[in-house]
Amino acid sequence: MNKNQTSMDALNELQQKTRAHLAEHRCGAYTFNDGDGLMRVVRKYMVANSTNTTPRILELGCALGYSAACMASASTDARIDTIEMDNVHVALARKNLMQLGLSERVTVHQGQFDTVIPKLTKGYDAVFFDGFAPSLNLLGHIHDLLHPNGILIFANLGLAHGEDLRALNNELKHTNRWLKLDSIEHNSTQVLRRI
Repeated sequence: MNKNQTSMDALNELQQKTRAHLAEHRCGAYTFNDGDGLMRVVRKYMVANSTNTTPRILELGCALGYSAACMASASTDARIDTIEMDNVHVALARKNLMQLGLSERVTVHQGQFDTVIPKLTKGYDAVFFDGFAPSLNLLGHIHDLLHPNGILIFANLGLAHGEDLRALNNELKHTNRWLKLDSIEHNSTQVLRRI
């Protein structure tokens, strides 16, 4: 079995482990459903346009580390910061990433997005939002963290409702701030470029 296949098998195993954890604990450890699409987007849009010698990715919503592992596999030079609030999930993510040999490239930050983000250095090549329903304020912070031409991979927009959803959709339509590039996960995750 080749190294690439072993890596895919390990990623698939981690995704299944996350689903089993969610079923057992009925917690918020949802796993992203389209790891292949996520890796394709990172390779296609982020790696080729990185302004950093070492590409930087921020993930908001780590769960047990599956999507961080996918992005690290897609860009073997990238350094990833990922944020998770739940201390059990943080411990499991760190363990899973260590077992995959990714703990030197992926840093799991424990805390809420609004308390961790101000401590991060701007200039990310990509941000993957996979937390619960985002706020317009959080989207503004994400925009500021990305370098110009950085990529936003935006899952869970559909979890927002009412005025929050309208405000987010209006923000994403500003062509002087965002350019829609693609979608993955059966069109439920949008890929945008920061202008």
